[in-house]
Amino acid sequence: MPLPIATNLGGPFIQCGGNVSLNASNAGASYLWSNGDTSQIINPTQSGNYYVDITNQCGTVQSSTATITINPVPSSPTITANGPTNFCIGGSVILSSSATSNNTWSPNNDTTQAITVNQSGFYYSVVTNAFGCSSSSNTITVNVANNPPTATNLGGVLTQCGGSITLDAANAGASYLWSNGDTLQIVNITQSGSYYVAITNGCGTVQSDTALVTINPIPAAPTITANGPTSFCPGFALTISSNYNSGNLWSTGQNSNSITVDAASTFSVTYTDSLGCTSSPASISTSFITNVAPPLFSIVNNNITSSPAIATFNNNTPNLSQYNFLWNFGDGSSANDNNVSVTHTYNTNGVFHVGLTLTDTSNGCSSTNYNPNNPQQSVICNVSSNNNCGFTPLISPSGVINACIGGNVTISINSSSYPVGATFQWNKNGVALGGENFTSYNANSNGFYSVTVFDTSGCPVQSSPTQLIFNLPAAQSPTITQSGQVGNCGIINATLTANGNFGSYIWNTGQVGNSISITDAGIYTVVGQGATGCDASSAPLSISSSSLTTPEICMITVDSITNQSIIVWEKDVT
Repeated sequence: MPLPIATNLGGPFIQCGGNVSLNASNAGASYLWSNGDTSQIINPTQSGNYYVDITNQCGTVQSSTATITINPVPSSPTITANGPTNFCIGGSVILSSSATSNNTWSPNNDTTQAITVNQSGFYYSVVTNAFGCSSSSNTITVNVANNPPTATNLGGVLTQCGGSITLDAANAGASYLWSNGDTLQIVNITQSGSYYVAITNGCGTVQSDTALVTINPIPAAPTITANGPTSFCPGFALTISSNYNSGNLWSTGQNSNSITVDAASTFSVTYTDSLGCTSSPASISTSFITNVAPPLFSIVNNNITSSPAIATFNNNTPNLSQYNFLWNFGDGSSANDNNVSVTHTYNTNGVFHVGLTLTDTSNGCSSTNYNPNNPQQSVICNVSSNNNCGFTPLISPSGVINACIGGNVTISINSSSYPVGATFQWNKNGVALGGENFTSYNANSNGFYSVTVFDTSGCPVQSSPTQLIFNLPAAQSPTITQSGQVGNCGIINATLTANGNFGSYIWNTGQVGNSISITDAGIYTVVGQGATGCDASSAPLSISSSSLTTPEICMITVDSITNQSIIVWEKDVT
């Protein structure tokens, strides 16, 4: 191992305060500094001459001598102001340093103990001693305002429902004192009352106008009640009601106290009080009890030609004991019978459409199997000993009729198709409609509708059924586009075209078709007729001379020879 290397410690070192770091190097050796330290690296904070003896197994060497001078740093001065540091143009403030001498001010480089300031800025003093060492004071900010604050318009009368209203005093950088004690530029008001603010800067104080704040309470959400279970059978309806008598708005668009619903959905309602404040919504959900499958039945002998005219029916519905059954035999007769096999005697001849309705005993839901278009569900009776009633009731409209949901179809009996003194029983899907002893019936739901007519002896004859299918209206109404010209003479020559997915169109002029030609100004509309029986009307279109292009100029003159009028058209040629 060689002798350690005699370290050159550098120097001389001169600085203001702090310490100087000296490193003996020769890692792993032992050290003895002139100040008694034994570390490889020392950090002297005092002025003096420093060297180190460095020893390893091979001997000892001495470093060079470093001369260190650490001069004192003066104490940091404190500057103070003799008055407000925010003031208007023309004012001033005196800033004084706690150091009586050796001050240098920033930013104006004054060297006095005190300075007079009349400009905005950040001011501090630096004190430097005889050794050239310095320290800085605290900083004072001076704001010189150009103008007094502006009296803020807070908005006058402010009214809302719940929440808070924000008032802004503006005049950024000023100081504020609100009538409620707040001292911020912007306040959020949650209580009704009168509010104003005093705004102060270096140029003075102004007061805003008064804001009359009214924060009306938001009413409580409605309470919804139902007149029955919210889970119900398809085909039934439920009435739901708000606890508010008025001011309701339901998600269906209705505004009554109660509404009737027949769908599985979620319905909500809000309440708006006399102050115009609207509550949060309340909601209620409805659901259908699981659909009940229609019953199954077959007719053992559906073509009867000999007396007695007894037809036998088999109830093929699974789990028969779970239901109650109502048979409708198509001749105005019905029977509640839960047996597997049922018979019925027909006393008149004819074609009788048979229906079977079941009611689930566990939930009360019903389902009907009735299809007059299926010959396997009809009985044909032609027995010589049977009574022939001698009439065949006819109803109109007949066949399959499409209509629009929300409307109704009136089905009537042809007055010449039944005897004088007859009585009537209307049926839907083979089931008698109670209390309908009339010559017509207003239907508004899907199904097969028929009428059983009884003559004065009680002989029943049932009409052929009419099937009604109620469809949704068109998703969009038709629109009208226009093309054509009008001259300066006011002569209109235009074509109106109906657009939409409709089978036919009827215009308010009485014309029928997709397009019509017009020569008169006016209001035009068109009704689109859908194949499903649902019509929709367009928005009105106003046609005037100004609504069409004017590519031509019309002039009227008189022929000097014939003394007849001449119309002359000028037209640009392109």
